[in-house]
Amino acid sequence: MTENFKTVKYEQIILPDIIKEFNKKSEENLAFKKLSELYSLKKKEFELRNFRSTPYVFDKIKLNWIIISEEIEKENKDILAGHAITCEINWLGSVEDLPENGWSGATLRCHKNNNNKINTLVGLFIHVEKNYKNKQLSKIFIENMKKIAIKKNYKLVIPLRPPTRFEKEFCEISFDEFCKLKTSDGFFQDYWIRQHQKFGAEYLDSCETSHQHKIPLKIFKHFFGENIIKNTGYYTVNILGGWYKVFFDLKKNEVTINQGCVWVEHITT
Repeated sequence: MTENFKTVKYEQIILPDIIKEFNKKSEENLAFKKLSELYSLKKKEFELRNFRSTPYVFDKIKLNWIIISEEIEKENKDILAGHAITCEINWLGSVEDLPENGWSGATLRCHKNNNNKINTLVGLFIHVEKNYKNKQLSKIFIENMKKIAIKKNYKLVIPLRPPTRFEKEFCEISFDEFCKLKTSDGFFQDYWIRQHQKFGAEYLDSCETSHQHKIPLKIFKHFFGENIIKNTGYYTVNILGGWYKVFFDLKKNEVTINQGCVWVEHITT
């Protein structure tokens, strides 16, 4: 980190309240203005989250935010460099007790806490802006997550969304097989999993249904065009710039889209 970067943290705050904070500061801070626009609760014409097969509770749970901005002194403004989000759950520490349905399951467990003792931080999201990809901010975000977890005496797990899964050469193999692909140096093939591995994370498990969406065929065709679908089955299609092996069910007139995750744990003891 250079002296021109600033880190701001917010702990245990729900999305509507953090948006109010972003809005309040957006006039004088471009970083908060961009976050305000990104997380606006106004619905777009098409959003995958509207078709989740599990309840969407991201806007109802308490979240921890880590925001990094670059201070441009000559222009007297802050530019968003990246941000990360975590939630808190109870986890017994075993693979078997990881939340069902990955990322979605983690948010649901957070929402349905049922007075269980919270002992685990879940890294839901890390995003580095395009112009800051070479600044090693991912490592800074992970280190900040670890600091929060250590301060609270929590474990830290992250349901990683492997980006190379959405490349055409990888989308058609089984998700479990894809997640275990490694290069000759012993590191994972996917660069996001590999990066966490190099940061010392331990691979725990994979989950194919971390984000699952079921979309009526008519709506799918409206937004993504007519595909030559003659029979029920799996087809490889391009959706929003990424490649997916989706299931078309012509009897139900429904399309099922899965985005998987890889669970990793970072040491916090």
